[in-house]
Amino acid sequence: MVESTYGAIDDGAIAVRIPKHAKKELEAYLDCGLLCRGLARLRCERCEESRLVAFSCKGRGFCPSCLGRRMCATAANLIEDVLPEVAHRPWVLTFPFPWRRRLAQDGALFGVLTRIFVESVERFYEKRAARRVHPKASPSGPLRTWGLPALGEGASVLL
Repeated sequence: MVESTYGAIDDGAIAVRIPKHAKKELEAYLDCGLLCRGLARLRCERCEESRLVAFSCKGRGFCPSCLGRRMCATAANLIEDVLPEVAHRPWVLTFPFPWRRRLAQDGALFGVLTRIFVESVERFYEKRAARRVHPKASPSGPLRTWGLPALGEGASVLL
């Protein structure tokens, strides 16, 4: 369905303007996992069995297979190598649909809103704590382990 709809758009039968970066990503997705578009032959050194593995698009915004693989690899890296072994609480910030396109195009505004959210969460926990955490209380300051990846078109922030 994606291939036939994209073909109609690309031929001009459907009047839709697709940005260059989105068009490139979509074309790569349509070739993802197809043996006729490129492959590698893998062979087991012990049993000599071989398999053909199609190349992937390694897309970052559209291909569900490549996105799923990237998410799993990122999660494994965070758990095994990055985050300390302490309890973590994820927070997700979402924006109303009418705001998302603007936030995707205006990094400064997205940063300001994200900073306001992070500071609000910090104040919430500081007020909740029995004593206020102060950076001078420990050599490294308070423990903070959040990241700010933008998902989709500025749709959300995961902390």
